[in-house]
Formats: sequence, structure tokens, C-alpha cells
Amino acid sequence: MKQTFVKILIYVFFISLLCVCILIFLAITNYPGKAVDSTGFNMSTDYWCDLYTPITKVGKTNGGMLYAKLATLVAAFGYICFWIAIPIDYVRNTWQRIATQISGVISITLAAFLFTGFHDKVILIGSTLGVVACGLLLNSLFRMNEKKLFILGCVSVFLTFACNVLVFVDDRYIILPVLQKVAFLITFCWTLLLAFQATKNSRVKNQKPTQPHNL
Repeated sequence: MKQTFVKILIYVFFISLLCVCILIFLAITNYPGKAVDSTGFNMSTDYWCDLYTPITKVGKTNGGMLYAKLATLVAAFGYICFWIAIPIDYVRNTWQRIATQISGVISITLAAFLFTGFHDKVILIGSTLGVVACGLLLNSLFRMNEKKLFILGCVSVFLTFACNVLVFVDDRYIILPVLQKVAFLITFCWTLLLAFQATKNSRVKNQKPTQPHNL
């Protein structure tokens, strides 16, 4: 029963990520650009949060705003499912599992408010709770000898932390927009691999032992 519940949440997570990818594509392709001579979203200079603005800095109407906000909400829903399901499969200690689930779910719930006036507070509080959730999960991965998932997770946390530090120190760093997208991509891949591995583990656990044949 528990494994079925986990699998359902993970499949919801997969579907939500697919929807997010489609919405991000629509948001980016409908974004006019924030510079006078720009014709769209620039991966090296524009931030994800630029997609939330109804009017760009040069007065252009942002046709991708609705898609960007929907992508954020759908991603938040999907990752709430992720943080409920994944600790069940990876975190063996009961109290650590509950702490991982609670901190992860609250962190992602706060992330759903990124496009509101609480943007900076959401990043600060949500990222702190996210570090707690990821730290507990990484500890379990290390103990389980899941080296690849552990290393990729460490890279994801480090890059995300670096982005947040640069944002609050000085968001004019040229490398920051690119670093943000690299952090997003690596985090996306890490969580996707964790979910795939969890479904694989569920299939193994659900396999019934082969009964010996009577001779």
C-alpha cells in the first residue's frame, strides 16, 4: 500500500514536470525581451523572474507572464509530491524522514509565491528550508552508498546556494543568469533521477519471491 502511494506521487511528479517544460517553453517564446533591441528571452542575461513582469523595463508587454506563473505553480505542486514520496523510499530513520518531508514541502510551498511581492523573503526562507531537506536526503544517500546521486545532489545544492548568495550580495554579476539556469538544470536532473530510481526500487520490492518447483 505504501509503495503504491509513493508510485502515484512520483508519477504525478513526472506529469507535472512535463507540463512545466511545456509552460516554460511557452513563457520563453512569448517573452519580448527586456532590452530595446532584444527579440526574446536571452539565456545569458535574463532571469527566470523576468518572466513574471507584465511589462518589461523598456515598456514591452510580456505575453509569457501567465505561462511563467502557471509553470511555477505546477512545479510547486509536482515538487510537493516529490518531497512527500522520495523520503519514504530513501530516508530510513523515521524522524529524519518526517523532518525531510516537512522542510521540503514547506520550502516548495513558499516557492509558489516567487512571483508575488514577497520574492526576496520567499527565496531566503524557502532556500534555508530547502537546504535542510536536501541535507537530510543527501545524508541518507551517502549512507546508502548512492554515490552518483549523492555527488549530483551536492553539486545541485552548492550551485543553488551560490546563486542565492550572489543575488543578495550583488545581482549584477554577469555570470549569475547563466549560473541560475545551470543550477535549475542540474537540480531538475537530480530530482528526476531520484524519482526514476525510486520507481525502480518500488518494482523490486513488489516482486514476489519465486516459489520452488516441486520435483
